[in-house]
Amino acid sequence: MLDIKKNYVMDNQNRPLAVQIDINTFERIEQFPEDFALGRLIEENNPDDFMSVAEAVKYYKKLRDENEVLGQKTFVRRTSQDFNQQLQDKT
Repeated sequence: MLDIKKNYVMDNQNRPLAVQIDINTFERIEQFPEDFALGRLIEENNPDDFMSVAEAVKYYKKLRDENEVLGQKTFVRRTSQDFNQQLQDKT
């Protein structure tokens, strides 16, 4: 179990309003749901469903090529000057 040092914030009538925790504890708490979800995803994964390194390289090259065809690479490389020129051309 996670040991959490807590500082209680109280109102004028000494009733608890909030709890303060240090940033490291907060970040560890934030990590729990992500780790849990990743663990579930791994459990649900079919161990027979895998790619060799060569298959993975081929698959990612295909994805890259498809993105280039869709203009994604061109869009990312566009400079702000090109973007501003396009805006001026439309007006």
